[in-house]
Amino acid sequence: MQQADRDWKKVAKQEDLKEMGDISSGMSSSIMQLYLKQILEAFFHTQSSVRHFALNVIALTLNQGLIHPVQCVPYLIAMGTDPEPSMRNKADQQLVEIDKKYAGFIHSMVKDKKKERKPSSDEETESDSNSGSETESEEEASKPRRLRKRVDSDSDSDEENDINAVMKCLPENSAPLIEFANVSQGILLLLMLKQHLKNLCGFSDSKIQKYSPSESAKVYDKAINRKTGIHFHPKQTLDFLRSDMANSKITEEVKRSIVKQYLDFKLLMEHLDPDEEEEDGEVSASTNARNKAITSLLGGGSPKNNAAETEDDESDGEDRGGGTSGSLRRSKRNSDSTELAAQMNESVDVMDVIAICCPKYKDRPQIARVVQKTSNGFSVQWMAGSYSGSWTEAKRRDGRKLVPWVDTIKESDIIYKKITLTSANKLTNKVVQTLRSLYAAKDGTSS
Repeated sequence: MQQADRDWKKVAKQEDLKEMGDISSGMSSSIMQLYLKQILEAFFHTQSSVRHFALNVIALTLNQGLIHPVQCVPYLIAMGTDPEPSMRNKADQQLVEIDKKYAGFIHSMVKDKKKERKPSSDEETESDSNSGSETESEEEASKPRRLRKRVDSDSDSDEENDINAVMKCLPENSAPLIEFANVSQGILLLLMLKQHLKNLCGFSDSKIQKYSPSESAKVYDKAINRKTGIHFHPKQTLDFLRSDMANSKITEEVKRSIVKQYLDFKLLMEHLDPDEEEEDGEVSASTNARNKAITSLLGGGSPKNNAAETEDDESDGEDRGGGTSGSLRRSKRNSDSTELAAQMNESVDVMDVIAICCPKYKDRPQIARVVQKTSNGFSVQWMAGSYSGSWTEAKRRDGRKLVPWVDTIKESDIIYKKITLTSANKLTNKVVQTLRSLYAAKDGTSS
């Protein structure tokens, strides 16, 4: 080390540190550009250790500014579906860093080029069929149009009749049908990815439609809570690739399957923008039809995907549109009613958190903590908060001081007992839904 220092002193005056740094940086950048493709492809390696080291190399390279992130963004997004949480989080962190350095860059790469109106599934079928049949005769090219008219005219008949009607209109030459099946897998994969992200992050179609990248983040915007145990598994697309349908002979069974997929896709496109849920939690007929189409088209959601919920989920989950059938919803409501009746039979103890419907106050919800029992009811300490916000001790002005707001209530004012707040002092999603229903019933009765 001392020898190296002496050697450097001999030539130090003739060297330019900036030039040496530029040469070193340029060499590193050239090396990374040479091997970048192979490193990015290692993101899809079956061994997690290989994926881990590949991600580390890309992270270091991006931090040093040796490559432009445009080549890495698709791979980092794909890494966001990795089964290992550590790699998912690191990939997400890199995307966040890229978005900070280049505002709007990621969105500009993945944003949808929206037209003035949404194309119907019929137009999708026409474009898909025409793209693969340029060499076909005009008669064969016109058959998909007759097929679409026939399907539209039979839209009110039952599903089996629809399938049979479409089957009769299929051309003898199966080449356009195979091309349609191949192209539709890309659209299907995007729909499955969208549904996966909705399950993973808990947002709804209405929130997707309202999102605008040009708007700056609000202080009160809530961070997305990623649910655990949810993995991206496009079963139908994987089955399609394994069966090698593009090179196989088209049988009646395969034709029926493709027709069923087309009709489900048509129904899904017709209900692309779901109606908002009613105040009492019921789902509209349009949303039910859409949920049925999603279940059929996407091969049904994974039980883990549908069941995974976090305790901190707030009332925003109410407008999700679900994927739950009417019978399941009815049985769930019956179960909730039984549970609420049993819950109201419990005794109220000191320090319990309760929900109250006190006629003299119009705030919703009314949450308080029991201080002590009295001869006529309870002495309570009011709490301040909202359905989706944190709850803290409420105070009122007494002269120049702010003192805890203590009040007296009757037991008949209590509508929900023994509320358990989350670690962030928030109401759970289930309690929020129950309280909304209870207050709606109370307000309806009083009016």
